[in-house]
Parts: sequence; C-alpha cells; structure tokens
Amino acid sequence: MNSSFKTLENQINIILAQLPQPNNLIINYEFSLILDKLNIPETAKTACLSIDTAMKHLDRISYYNYDRDAILIGDLLSAHYYQLLSELEDITFHMRMSQTIIKINELKSHIQHSKNDLSDYELYHTIFKIETMVIGTLNDIFNLNQDVSHIYEQIMNQLKVEHLTYLVHHTEDEIRAIIDILQNKQFLMETKI
Repeated sequence: MNSSFKTLENQINIILAQLPQPNNLIINYEFSLILDKLNIPETAKTACLSIDTAMKHLDRISYYNYDRDAILIGDLLSAHYYQLLSELEDITFHMRMSQTIIKINELKSHIQHSKNDLSDYELYHTIFKIETMVIGTLNDIFNLNQDVSHIYEQIMNQLKVEHLTYLVHHTEDEIRAIIDILQNKQFLMETKI
C-alpha cells in the first residue's frame, strides 16, 4: 500500500511531465499521514489530498504573487481531483465533497472581504472550520468511528504559514501568531472539538 502522499506525488509527476517542474508546489505531508490512518478508500484519500494541494496552491499564488503558470498547475490539480472522483464512482462522496469545497471557499472569501468586521474569535473559529471541514465531511460520509476531535487537534498542530495564505491581509508574522493561538490547548478546549 502506497501512502496517499507518494501516490499523489507520482500522479502529479505524470500530469506535469510536459511542464517545467514547479518549485512552489507543496503537498501537505502531515495531512497525508492523517488521511492514511482513516478507514476510507485509497482513492478518496488521494482525492482529498489532491484538492487540498490544489486549493492551498491557488491560495499561495495570490499571497506570494507566483507567476501565471502557477494558475495552470492549480487548475491541473483541481482537474485531477475530479478525475479521481470519477474513479470512485461514489455520488455521495462527490456531492458532499463538492459542498465542502464550496463552503471552504465561501469561508475564505468571507475572511478576505470582512477583514475589519471579524472579531479575533470569529477569525480563529472560521480558520478552524476551514482547516477541519474535509475531515468532518469524511466522518459524515464514512462514519470513521474514530475520535475526530483528536484528528482536528492534529490538523491544528501541523499548521504552517503556507497552509493559511488565504489570510491575504495578514503578514507572515501575524499568521504565525494566529497559528500559535489555534494550537493553544485552551483554544482547542473552548472549541469543543
């Protein structure tokens, strides 16, 4: 059994074989380890990792002002996600994940357009929702029978600046401070995960 990280990495290498290899494409290894522990189909794990990689890559384009070729790579990764969905032939997974992706993007847009209107509390909890929503959806679909709150805590503990580049109005130092709060045990307890 290949890890979801290695599987996706190999698939991306094939997809991008005709293009110059990007040096700014990051697959979230820590998230792949979380996915690999779940009792769900391997293709579902790779699909989740693929869309996570695509969305985070597209967020980084704006934050770091990557060149226009980076947009094409993000689009190719998104298309790959949909190819994996078709291989799964699971309409419930497809529908629920589509709803989740829409909601994640809505929440990111809300943060970006409501910068001055959000309290710190609202900002932190919105980020928490964005970062944990895929696992919550997988739990709803596959009834994971695991302590999902423990998985949410793992997700928060592995956050890095490059995972939160949808915070376009924040500096890297501000994002690091936000991550410190999100990783704080008191915040996690108050969130009732």
